[in-house]
Amino acid sequence: MEKYGEGNGSGSLRTRMLALSIAFAIAGCGSDDTSSTEDGGQASTGGAGTPTGGGGSSTTGGAGANPATGGGGATGGGGMGATATGGASTGGQPEAFELEGSWLYLGPWDGEHTIEITSASMTYASLGGEWSSNYSITVYDNELDHFQLTFDSGIGTYSPTGQDLSGTYVFDGTILTIQLASGVASYPLVESPGSCTVDGAERIPDCGIYLKQM
Repeated sequence: MEKYGEGNGSGSLRTRMLALSIAFAIAGCGSDDTSSTEDGGQASTGGAGTPTGGGGSSTTGGAGANPATGGGGATGGGGMGATATGGASTGGQPEAFELEGSWLYLGPWDGEHTIEITSASMTYASLGGEWSSNYSITVYDNELDHFQLTFDSGIGTYSPTGQDLSGTYVFDGTILTIQLASGVASYPLVESPGSCTVDGAERIPDCGIYLKQM
């Protein structure tokens, strides 16, 4: 009976050891599965795009066994984006100045002359050739109807005068009224389009009326 009891106890010990071994094996398998998942590298967040832009699939940055190339690695994440590869507009040439052309001075009263206007310059010249002045256009705005000038050169008793001028205009397609002012800190107001006078009698300084030449 005593030997039987000892044998039975030994068998029970072996059974418990076997159970523990199976438990450890199962635990080890679970740990391997978790490790495998971790090594797989977040396939859902990997591969945010190719180097030329977005929209890459998980295969470009996802579920690899090597964490160096798996999810969101250096070859998968981000990309340069569409604008860096030419998606943005390059922009065209600026709109031409709407006053381009030749203009004949109508008044008021004195100094018959013409203005030749391009998008880059204004050239004033008397009809008799006694004087002329050249200005560079540094700013113009077809929507706000104004411009800025910088003096380049002059001959004779030229007009207008001033190193830097600002101008505002009213243009109806044929008749142009220009109001000039010294400096470029602000733009003058066109007080009397088509007239350049106060109450039809007093002339407004630095205001001129011009006719478009065809």
